[in-house]
Amino acid sequence: MLLLYTDGLVEQRRMDIDASLRRLTDLNLDVEGPLEDVLDTVLARLVHGLTEDDVTLLAARLRAA
Repeated sequence: MLLLYTDGLVEQRRMDIDASLRRLTDLNLDVEGPLEDVLDTVLARLVHGLTEDDVTLLAARLRAA
């Protein structure tokens, strides 16, 4: 699975960028499940209330032929 995101997901004024990136990498996502569930999980765990910047996520995976 490939997860692309804008900086608004991990950059927050009151949090160190390394701590924010660690929160993302520690999510333990179900990469075999539906992509919509992956996106919902990321947003629910990392975005709380109004954000100072835009947040965009894109998830993709190859399908077996």
